[in-house]
Amino acid sequence: MITLDDHYHCLSRRYRCKVCEEKAKAIVANYSNLAENHNLRANFKAPESQYSFMAWNKRVLPLYANGLGDEFPAFLTWRAGVDKLLLDLMRPLYDKGLRPEALSDTLLELHSKRYHQEYRKRELKIVKMSTLSGKKGVLFSDFTDKRRYNGRCPTGQYLQMVYKTYHSAIKDFLDREVKKRGATRIHIDASYKEAKHLCQYHGENLFKGLITATNEFGEIRLQFHVVTDDHEQFLPAFSAFFKTIQEYGQPEVKLLSTDNVAGDRNFYLEILPSLRRSQTRVDALAATAETEDENENRLPNCVYDKDNVTTLGGQDIVTAIHDLNNDLNSRPTGKHVIGLDAEWNVEMGAHGFPKSVGRVALLILVYQDKDLKAMKALLLRVHNMPNFQIHFFPF
Repeated sequence: MITLDDHYHCLSRRYRCKVCEEKAKAIVANYSNLAENHNLRANFKAPESQYSFMAWNKRVLPLYANGLGDEFPAFLTWRAGVDKLLLDLMRPLYDKGLRPEALSDTLLELHSKRYHQEYRKRELKIVKMSTLSGKKGVLFSDFTDKRRYNGRCPTGQYLQMVYKTYHSAIKDFLDREVKKRGATRIHIDASYKEAKHLCQYHGENLFKGLITATNEFGEIRLQFHVVTDDHEQFLPAFSAFFKTIQEYGQPEVKLLSTDNVAGDRNFYLEILPSLRRSQTRVDALAATAETEDENENRLPNCVYDKDNVTTLGGQDIVTAIHDLNNDLNSRPTGKHVIGLDAEWNVEMGAHGFPKSVGRVALLILVYQDKDLKAMKALLLRVHNMPNFQIHFFPF
């Protein structure tokens, strides 16, 4: 069994299933009794049913009680195997563009390093033995010695075969897991490079492009090949997607992005009713009000001059908030709008995920002045004020 930097062997005895054996013997006994009852002479053999097995047999591993078969550490092929840790690394490495041949070279380097480390330990142990007892130990074997160390590493072709065989075995599970991933936002991209290298017939490409649709988490939700740019080829994949989200009770698609908005807009709005409803709501919000009543209900346009932006810190913030409260309370009763935003530092980890989130460092307040002629903004630097709070009196 091949690991990242070493290998191990799997030894097992042959077990016998008494239940299966008794069933096979019972069948022979029944046929024999039937022949005797009809005065017939015949020699019956047990049917071809295997009732002895090795403990590592892949057909038997799922049948062990309490999930004991999941503890087996490797995926077996003919007279060889790959450790599950190495097998689990293949998918993320291949997704990042690493070729099987490159993975094979990496394993050879790690195995060689492990060999020289073990070689040095053995030499030091021999020196220790000769110093204490005067005995000479057996020298460490060569890296390629089949009877001793046997440091052979798998080729890229073998690793690719293991990768395909293993994922073919768990294909049903992977398909179900993909269906569980919902998608309220879909990002669609068409790639024309992969299809050129996929397969050809008499020098002609069988496919023109690869369509990939990911959800808001970057997970692939739809992926299929097309032979032309016609949208009709999208319908089977999207029909299956709609059926899945209905069966699993997942939320509908609310947002879709594509690199060809002009050409794809009408098609996606037609096949995605939920997307059309979202587009209708956005269009209604962006529509220009035509009556005075509508103008009163609309939010003010947040456009302000940079000269009307004030940056404050320390005690000036408290004074500015107090003045703003007095200003708002002095105005006539009605609707008053204040825009509020906050900024804080986020420390990212090595893999691009948030590692820690800091305290609020900057507060932004936007409001209209008393004469309703201009928008003003206050930038409040509160990172050095741990107990800072804003209280607006009702107005």
